[in-house]
Amino acid sequence: HRVLKHGGVVYAETPFIQQVHGGRYDFTRFTDLGHRRLFRKFEEIERGSACGPGMALAWTYQYFLMSFATTRVTRALLRDFASLTSFFLKYFDSHLVDKPGTQDAASGYYFMGSKEGRVMHDRELIQQYRGGLKV
Repeated sequence: HRVLKHGGVVYAETPFIQQVHGGRYDFTRFTDLGHRRLFRKFEEIERGSACGPGMALAWTYQYFLMSFATTRVTRALLRDFASLTSFFLKYFDSHLVDKPGTQDAASGYYFMGSKEGRVMHDRELIQQYRGGLKV
């Protein structure tokens, strides 16, 4: 925030439903609103799911199978098997992009915003929930 000039644009993607992909350096997961809250000092230009629930399901299935492996070779075989049997799931994402449930089950989110002087408060933030769960 400090290095971006007023009116400057920021773009970020963060994981939500994704297995470990940075090994020991993988520290964060954010919901759509959690990601938006990180950028509460920015005016939103656009935000949404970077990868949808189909991708999240395919990754979860792949890592589920790989969890049975005890060797690198077995892990690679299970990864390839999972890829072959679940590759089609990601294609559902383009049909789900506008559905409220996608915001609750996406693999990751993106945010694009411009630096402004206003800070979004949490009460305002929770009003921006776009998911399908009405609690």
